[in-house]
Amino acid sequence: MKITAIGGGGFIGARLVTNLRSGGNEVHVASSSDGTGIAPASGLLPDDFFFPDGTQAVIYLAQSPHFRAM
Repeated sequence: MKITAIGGGGFIGARLVTNLRSGGNEVHVASSSDGTGIAPASGLLPDDFFFPDGTQAVIYLAQSPHFRAM
């Protein structure tokens, strides 16, 4: 299965991605730590964000940078 994991570089996301890949899945990771996921200042995906062709599932694990303000 072809999966996109938004927030896939975080504590939970990285472990999930490893598990999914070991099961034979193709996983595209979008992470704020490398600039491909949500922007740390705004909590929005970048303007050039895209889902790879053939994506069959999306897992959203990203945390808003404003979660403490709520």
